Amino acid sequence: MARQTKTVELSLPAGLAATYANAHAEGHAMVWSKDLLLHVKQTTGARVMTIPVGETFEGRVITSRTVTIAENTEKFIGPFSPRYVQADGTLWIDWDATTNTTFAALRLGVS
Repeated sequence: MARQTKTVELSLPAGLAATYANAHAEGHAMVWSKDLLLHVKQTTGARVMTIPVGETFEGRVITSRTVTIAENTEKFIGPFSPRYVQADGTLWIDWDATTNTTFAALRLGVS
């Protein structure tokens, strides 16, 4: 399997019915923007989402950011520094497990 691409949706003044994707075992990639925001919904069991940093310092990998989403909660995560952007221009997210986890990728602002 490969990392899945997640479309980033633009929230407009008229509103948005966001499209949620199931967490994928190989992770996700989405186009980065300075106003990117993730909305994660978790039901049974807690999850840890990892956001790998896309650059190195003196040849060393910089520690990834981790976010815990507790059982039966929702969490908004972001925005993300350009340092998280991978070589292909995307932001990557990974999961410790995928059961009962969905998320939407949103851009807040005007088109």
